[in-house]
Amino acid sequence: MKITPNPNFEQHVLRLLSIKQSKFNQCVQEHRGYALLLRHWIIEAYQKGTSVHEVATMISNSHLSIDKIREGKPLSFKDCNMSIQRYIPPTLT
Repeated sequence: MKITPNPNFEQHVLRLLSIKQSKFNQCVQEHRGYALLLRHWIIEAYQKGTSVHEVATMISNSHLSIDKIREGKPLSFKDCNMSIQRYIPPTLT
C-alpha cells in the first residue's frame, strides 16, 4: 500500500506544535529515524480520518522530544531510560 501524504494536514499539525515545516523536513532528510516514522504516522492518521487537533495532542502528549526538531536535531524520546525500560520485557530486567 502506497502512503499518500497530505502536505496541508502535516503543515497544520506542525503549526499547532509550533514546529516549522522546514525544520521538520530537515530533520526527516538528515536524521530520518523517529522523524521519518512520525511523518508516516501523521500520514496514516490523516488516512484514518483523525483530526489535526487529535494528532497534535497525541504527539505533544507522547514521549517524543519534539523540541529537538525545533532545534534541527534528531528526534528522540524525552527520557531515554524510561522509554528503553518500558520496552524491555520484565524477564530481562
